Amino acid sequence: MASLRYDTSPPLVSELSLATLLGDVTKAGAALARTATVPAEVRDLVRDLPNRLHADAPSNALAGDPYLAENAFAGAARAAAALLDPDERAARRLARLGLEQLRQALRDIVEARPVDEDVPVAQLAAWLESTLGVPQQQVAELVGTSTRTWQRWLTGAQPDPEQGARLRRVARLTLHLRHALTGPGVARWFTRTHPLVQQGVGRPVDVLDEPDGYRLLLVIAAGLRSNQAS
Repeated sequence: MASLRYDTSPPLVSELSLATLLGDVTKAGAALARTATVPAEVRDLVRDLPNRLHADAPSNALAGDPYLAENAFAGAARAAAALLDPDERAARRLARLGLEQLRQALRDIVEARPVDEDVPVAQLAAWLESTLGVPQQQVAELVGTSTRTWQRWLTGAQPDPEQGARLRRVARLTLHLRHALTGPGVARWFTRTHPLVQQGVGRPVDVLDEPDGYRLLLVIAAGLRSNQAS
């Protein structure tokens, strides 16, 4: 099964630019929370988003999971569309929603360093095992391998492409879920039936290898994180 892969070229938006943009978007959201209309400085930020996000080359613009990049551009587009609304109060509400979507995506990209594509497998596996805090056998089963193979990954052995993709998917979901659940709770989340997975009879672990299933799990995991933060 093909994975959702990062682009192998360096992102056009540097780490420093990304952190600066995240700060500016966060400030803009706070400004919108205090006003009934869209302030001029927020309008200027929204108009400049295509430039700062390198919208002319979106596939190479942002590091991290493509799902997060898509959410970032979708949020920017929603904010831009809001400025076209003649109702100033409606424009402010819609712009706030769009910028919040962008903020959350940028935040997740910034915080996803432990699971980025260029992180060695041994380092990624050690991070996942430490974060989950469950026996190695349970972690190995979650990523679809044996305990012995898992131990080899921890010492530098390389998984095959499908195993590597599954490992990174579990890690990316864990990155979200750890904000709402304990480590063992995250591990249990993967193996319990979920009402949104396969009409309520499936478990997250059952759809990890399906692109559409993985996207759904990202939405669910990110939603849990957002609810925890609110």
